[in-house]
Amino acid sequence: MRPDVVPSAELELEEFRRSLRHRLRAMTVDGRLAIDVANQLLIAIVEPPLRRQWTVDVTMTFRCDVTAGQAHDAAEAAETMVANAIDDAGPLALELLWESRTSSDPIPGDLDRNNP
Repeated sequence: MRPDVVPSAELELEEFRRSLRHRLRAMTVDGRLAIDVANQLLIAIVEPPLRRQWTVDVTMTFRCDVTAGQAHDAAEAAETMVANAIDDAGPLALELLWESRTSSDPIPGDLDRNNP
């Protein structure tokens, strides 16, 4: 509790903040208020902003060891390996997009003696 506010005023202020948060959320859900405006108002009264869903692009590098005759086949096998690993992980809140091959050239290794 702030020392400059009496207990009943503190309770009124808390109720005002809760009520305003509830109303701003309802107006945002109904499409009557932009979420950015609602969040600016909430931040102004030292309340956390409304949570929203975000779509975030994350770039990751996977290094896979595969067996193939040509570099192109090796790249395709690696893409398949990654896609299968993600599919096997079960339902995830992500989408796998193959926009283009941006990896470096596949690095050839030794002969795979376990795969004829």
